[in-house]
Amino acid sequence: MHTMRRLALLALAALVAILSSGEALAGSLTYQFAFSDGTISVSGTLDATLNTVNTGEYTVNSATANLSGNSDSGTLKFNPNPDAPKADPFYQNSNDYYDDQLFPADNPSLTNSGLLFTSSNGTYINIYYNTTNTNLTIDYFVYFYDPNSLQSSFSNAGSFSLSPASVPEPSALLLAATALSAIAAAARRRRSRMGR
Repeated sequence: MHTMRRLALLALAALVAILSSGEALAGSLTYQFAFSDGTISVSGTLDATLNTVNTGEYTVNSATANLSGNSDSGTLKFNPNPDAPKADPFYQNSNDYYDDQLFPADNPSLTNSGLLFTSSNGTYINIYYNTTNTNLTIDYFVYFYDPNSLQSSFSNAGSFSLSPASVPEPSALLLAATALSAIAAAARRRRSRMGR
């Protein structure tokens, strides 16, 4: 009898885990990202939810990132844009904007306003793309702005990748739910036989 209770509790815990992972299937995404220009590298994870304003866009609402290659190296703090998807300036009277939007299409990308992080030194770090080159290809850059010294700099154009983190497939969720149902049915049958 105790074994069946334990089994039922394990089945219930697994079902809760399966249902909570379903959030990813209902408008929430997790992506791994990486930027490198050969000197500067930034990589991390983004969590985004479906944007209800602009079709096909997701708003990044949390992120972790690490930077290497310059004096701002280390863990970066994500600065969520409270007005996303609207692009806001980094600081008052700035011409530098960020909007925390991404497009999770076949070739996932950020928008040209990009994401904003802050280093432990207080430097603003913006990852964005620009299409001003003659080939109209997308070039990604990292922009650095130190609000204390008012100095700014750019990385070289670099490679950028944005790939979905692994999420359970719907068929795997269905298989797990079927297995849990079978376990529950077996427990009920056993309980009913013991009650005779």
